[in-house]
Amino acid sequence: MKSRPWKASSLAPARIMIKIDTIENVIARDRWRYKKNDGKIMSAEIIVGKPFRMRHEEKESWVCPVFIETFTTRVISAIGAGPVESLMSAMTLVKAFFDMYQDHFIERTALDQKIGPQAKAQVSRRKGRPPAGKRAKL
Repeated sequence: MKSRPWKASSLAPARIMIKIDTIENVIARDRWRYKKNDGKIMSAEIIVGKPFRMRHEEKESWVCPVFIETFTTRVISAIGAGPVESLMSAMTLVKAFFDMYQDHFIERTALDQKIGPQAKAQVSRRKGRPPAGKRAKL
């Protein structure tokens, strides 16, 4: 049985390149300090903007701008079918940055400072509430 050649255009949605120079409606801004492997202390400002609707070639998409100093070279347009999906795409980028340097962050949360590493795995940062997925009922 012969397989058909794979075409990226038939499976993936068209890539929309939207250049954003500034983030106007900031919904989250933070500064994270971390130590690189060479011992140099770095600081990265993280800015996430409010998702907005965009029309491009008869298609409607949502864009959530995100910028991570020292990690991205420009404001990134995280695109999704709706506002939540575009925000989720932006947060995926923030999570990738966090995962890359999670063992190198200098400032720890109050919870991390109060308990030891063994107890940390057992305590939820959500103050004893069950995970959000288990609480949500459709």
